[in-house]
Amino acid sequence: MGTTINEANQFFQMEQHHFAIPSYEKSLLYSELMFRHAAEADNLGIHVVSPFFVSCINIANNFAALNNTERAKWLFFIQCTAT
Repeated sequence: MGTTINEANQFFQMEQHHFAIPSYEKSLLYSELMFRHAAEADNLGIHVVSPFFVSCINIANNFAALNNTERAKWLFFIQCTAT
């Protein structure tokens, strides 16, 4: 997941938001999988909640940068808070 986040952060900094979004979505997928197995992740000392919310926020920020505020709001207020 680290490489995915690093790539996405680089794309975001270069304002290549269309490339950053899929990398952040991949990170979100990984964090959702960990979230489904939170007890096991906790036993292994893996933080689950922080990567999930950071991924949601990162994706929402990219959509906001692309002036897609409706998608950004949906991600932040619906997707991120519904879990």
